[in-house]
Amino acid sequence: DGHPVLRGDYTRQPILDAVGLGRARVLVVADDAPGTAHRVVSVARALAPHVRVVATAPTAPAADTLRHAGADHVVAAPHEVAASLH
Repeated sequence: DGHPVLRGDYTRQPILDAVGLGRARVLVVADDAPGTAHRVVSVARALAPHVRVVATAPTAPAADTLRHAGADHVVAAPHEVAASLH
């Protein structure tokens, strides 16, 4: 309620600029599509290297890809965390 909503392809610079990425301290990328999350992390890292990027990943390989793209911290899906404990 009362919060602005911006629709668009958030893998693109104009959208990230419009939402104030340059002024942000943290960007959370919680997208179910690993390819989209990778593009967002890559573009955000290039546009705003000072921003801390936190992303979610459905699998361990997707988490590695996001780290290589520039994510500072990647949160794995709960089933991945459970599988890593065995």
